[in-house]
Amino acid sequence: MGLSNPHRVLRHEAGHRPFGLADESCRVDDETGDPTCDGGYHQSRAVPNLYRTLRACEDDAADLGRTAANCRTFTSTHPLGQTWFTSEPQPDDLMFNNTVPRAADIRRILWLYARCSEGRC
Repeated sequence: MGLSNPHRVLRHEAGHRPFGLADESCRVDDETGDPTCDGGYHQSRAVPNLYRTLRACEDDAADLGRTAANCRTFTSTHPLGQTWFTSEPQPDDLMFNNTVPRAADIRRILWLYARCSEGRC
């Protein structure tokens, strides 16, 4: 994730907490260039940005203004090599490289705000 721009890192980490967004990528080791896929991966019960199955990603893609073909995958190296899916574009995405929030990110953020305005956060 790098600290070259601390504001981007803060924005990304705020995606995790309070909004519950999952990481959508592997980080690259600065020394070796090897990907390490050991991040905060999970599928939220409500309005996820990351999916455990390709089918779940494909089924949700239209709600995000995308097609099933937009789903991409990566495999976690921790703990059991879980494969994950997302339709968020790369490289410019909040939970991919700390840049701009995309459709799934925005949807989750607005969902939490709506719950909080109803007194349910």
